[in-house]
Amino acid sequence: MGKRWIKCQYCGSSISRSQFNEHIERFHAGGKGRLSVPESRMSKAMRLLEYSPRKGFKFLRQLELTYSPNVDVYYNMGVALLHLNKLEDALKYFKKTLQLDPNYEPAQESFDFTSTVIKMLNRKYSEKNWEKDLEDLGILANSAREEGLFNLAIRINRFMVDLAKEKAGALNDLGLSYQDQNRLDEAIACYDKALELEPGLFEALSNKAACMMSVDRVEEACTLYKRLIELKPDFLQGWYNLGYIDIKKENYNEALNCMNKAIELNDEYYLAWLAKYYLLTEMKRIEEAETCFKKAWDLNPEYVAQVAFGEAEKFHQSNMRSKPHEPPHA
Repeated sequence: MGKRWIKCQYCGSSISRSQFNEHIERFHAGGKGRLSVPESRMSKAMRLLEYSPRKGFKFLRQLELTYSPNVDVYYNMGVALLHLNKLEDALKYFKKTLQLDPNYEPAQESFDFTSTVIKMLNRKYSEKNWEKDLEDLGILANSAREEGLFNLAIRINRFMVDLAKEKAGALNDLGLSYQDQNRLDEAIACYDKALELEPGLFEALSNKAACMMSVDRVEEACTLYKRLIELKPDFLQGWYNLGYIDIKKENYNEALNCMNKAIELNDEYYLAWLAKYYLLTEMKRIEEAETCFKKAWDLNPEYVAQVAFGEAEKFHQSNMRSKPHEPPHA
């Protein structure tokens, strides 16, 4: 560093000698103590975190060095590190948050969750308890997915695949984590591996069908949904999605039969009522269509209004996904 520049002891910034005193007065209260984080700076940090955990963490690090200790800064640094899969570092920041405010509940929950993940990923597993251990890991992976921690979920799921003796279920769960991250080719590959091991695994067939719908491989999705309905005739989403496919093909009579079956299985399934309204309108059965629209409106007026104003799609792809465990808060 040249002689014209001085490194600030509070924030680490390189400041010219002529501006150093002004920098200390402005940002560090004359060196006697650091100022509180301005709301505008915290808002920017949150926007960056939404866009990129790495950039958000870097910005929060500057806030940590520049301003007085702040629970929101520490907590969100921990969250960013969780998204970056740096568990031990995340744990340190959740601990620093709790040192400032022992009653900060989200930090305590995240601290407990992260501690458990670290413990589960580093412990030695025995032949005797592997099924229970796998179930516990599945709970953690589901919780990570619920919180949008997809890289962490993938890490846990890969660990589960290595641990499991019967790997089909673990491969399905790994596919779910890829699917939630919209990495659909990798998700489909996992489901295919699971189905090689267990061809009738309902969850893997269902999840693969949803991926096929998302990548517009409609004929393959149609074949899968027909097979799913053979395996489970009361599979509501299977009937709905077959109807959705027939709508795309303009096979309106077949689509109407599928939507009627979905409604028979669940009279409060507003998506099927809305699709039936569209079908009957196309078939010029206006009076019946209006009855279906009213039913959909009564069940979910907010969504139907969005469709009416062009703010949502007429048809919503839905799928019953495999979530066998109730996830804890994290």
